[in-house]
Amino acid sequence: MKKTILMFIVISMFALTSGGNNLYAVKQNLIYEYQKEDYSIELNVIDVKYEEDGSRACAHFSRTGDTDTLYYTYGHTLQEAIVDFFKTTDQCLTMDQTTAKIEGYIDLKLHKLTDKELNLDSILQETLMKAFNIQVTPKIKKVAGYELYVVEDSRLEKRAVSESKGTKITFYKSKIKFDGTITLESFAKNLTESTALFVEYYGDDSNYYDLKLKVYNSVEKSNKNLKKYGLELTPKEFEIMFYDIKSSK
Repeated sequence: MKKTILMFIVISMFALTSGGNNLYAVKQNLIYEYQKEDYSIELNVIDVKYEEDGSRACAHFSRTGDTDTLYYTYGHTLQEAIVDFFKTTDQCLTMDQTTAKIEGYIDLKLHKLTDKELNLDSILQETLMKAFNIQVTPKIKKVAGYELYVVEDSRLEKRAVSESKGTKITFYKSKIKFDGTITLESFAKNLTESTALFVEYYGDDSNYYDLKLKVYNSVEKSNKNLKKYGLELTPKEFEIMFYDIKSSK
């Protein structure tokens, strides 16, 4: 009996994942599950991430999907999930030491049990707070930032494309390189996420543009490259939602 119990404990803690020539153990911990009439949800924390082919994934790997019957997200840290679910950026988060030390990667599945549209944002936010015992307190603050402004339409229109083909962002010590097709609103959001700047765009966001340029934490240096595309960062004060994350234990 003791051997049987011990074997069950070991199996429940580890799942073997195979793919190609790789075979390794993934520690999986179910920390939250919940079911209602409209949906069911489960959240596991894993210590190793892997690609769909079973190969070991890098630290930055994640994937998310949303179909008529299933929403899933895989590979985010807690901080990355908060940024995603609360539609914010790392600069707008303050986390206490207890929350910041939470390790592992999130493997979340939400099964849709209704044809009605679900408020996914609200469900996912509540799930994170309950699963990790955290309190999220929003607070609006004024910050000095920059507006992404179109200063020369003709230059920008030369870079217009009909659809997105994805964007590659490469990080260097003192600069970030963008290479791909993107809307200006998404480009401004990426600038905020990738630099120490707060950037917003308020114009038409229906077009994609082929952008290949380097940006810096220095606005002056960034504008030299942006002006080649008819763009410029101009100073502007914003009201931005910040989030204070604390453990509720």
